[in-house]
Amino acid sequence: MVFCRSPNFCTAGDRENAPVFKTDETFIAGDIGNIFASVKQVYQYQIDEAELSRAASRHTAQQLRDACTEMESRADGGKLRPCLVLGNPVRPGVTSGIPKSPPVALFATFGNANIAKFPRGVRHHLVPIYTKDADLGKYEHLHTTPDWDGRSPQYIIAYEYIPSEHKVMEHFRSSRSATMPCGTHYSVEPQALTDFRHLCASRTRAWQRQPLAEKKRDAKALMKWRPPKEIKNWDARTFATAAPDV
Repeated sequence: MVFCRSPNFCTAGDRENAPVFKTDETFIAGDIGNIFASVKQVYQYQIDEAELSRAASRHTAQQLRDACTEMESRADGGKLRPCLVLGNPVRPGVTSGIPKSPPVALFATFGNANIAKFPRGVRHHLVPIYTKDADLGKYEHLHTTPDWDGRSPQYIIAYEYIPSEHKVMEHFRSSRSATMPCGTHYSVEPQALTDFRHLCASRTRAWQRQPLAEKKRDAKALMKWRPPKEIKNWDARTFATAAPDV
C-alpha cells in the first residue's frame, strides 16, 4: 500500500499489481483481514469523551455504549467487513487462551452514499481507498497492494480500533473478476503502515483538542446518525454485505 498525501497529484506512479496469495492463517501488521464490526463502534469514543450535560443525552450515550459493549462480546457482532491490521496480535500467557486482538482500521463503502452529508465527526476520520475506476489524485488516499479491485467507493476509517475480543477471522480475499480472475489477498507495506498509524493518531488528537462545545455538537450528531445500508454479498463490484450497520 502507498499512502499519498499530495494535495495536487497522486504520487504512487507505476506499481506492481499482480495478485497476492496468503498461505499462512496467522495475521501480522499490514495484513487486510475480515472482521465482524460496526462503524458505530469506532466512533463511540467521540460520544464517550463529549461530556454531555443533559440527562437525556447522557442516557442515550449510555445506551449506545451498552450496545457497543454487547456487540463486541459476540463473535459475530456487527457486520463482516475488511479491516487493516495495524499491529501484531498480543500474545497471551500460557494459560490465557487465544491472542488478544491487534488494533485495526475498518473499511466501509457506506452503500455508495454521499459522505458530504455525514456528520462532521464521521467525515473527520475517512480516507478513500484508491480503486481502478477512481480518480483520487487531489485527495489524500491509500493504495493497496495490489490496487483495490472493488468499483464502489471504498473508505478506511483512520482510527485505531481495538476490539475487546480477537475477531479478525481470515485474510480478506476479493472475488474473481475480469481484472483479478483468481481473486487476491491484500496487504500494506511497512512505511505506508507507519504513515497511516501516524495519521490515525493525529486525526484522533485533532478531534480531542477541539473546544468542548464542538465535541458536544459532533457527539449529538453522531447519536442521531445511522450508517447507510451496504450492498449485499462480497464481490468484485462492491466488497460489501447487506446487514444493516448499527
